[in-house]
Amino acid sequence: MFYLKGVDGGKMVVVSVILLDLQGPVFLSEPPYKVEFSNNSGGLIDCTGHGSPPPDVEWSVATTNHELVYTLPNGSLIFYPFSADKFRHEVHSTVYSGLYRVSFVLLWENFPVEALWGPTCLAACLPCCGFGKCKLKNLVGTILSREVHVKGGK
Repeated sequence: MFYLKGVDGGKMVVVSVILLDLQGPVFLSEPPYKVEFSNNSGGLIDCTGHGSPPPDVEWSVATTNHELVYTLPNGSLIFYPFSADKFRHEVHSTVYSGLYRVSFVLLWENFPVEALWGPTCLAACLPCCGFGKCKLKNLVGTILSREVHVKGGK
């Protein structure tokens, strides 16, 4: 705690109090190494955390088709169940980006997602080199999740 003092008529008075309560980001729900789901059940990817200032989690998707994929208010990315006629290249075979925003800090991480109709649907986090990770960052620090592999299908 810092006190900024001023002088008023020969008396010292406190003119401002600045309280610094900073904490680096901590995972509340880190994405698991492996997420499997059937096309009938759909899937969910969580990456949430807390800190001071609190980190925000948003997903930037290449589609506005909310019948197939949706971001929940807590930042989780949900893949709705889909049938063969609902397969959409822009949803099931595209790059998803996780945007983590804290105050004025912006940080992007790419999450390619590929789904194939048939025995397997594969979604893997592959930014540039190897598998991607969920990243939380605020003014105090940065944390990375483990690799995330998502597999869905019949």
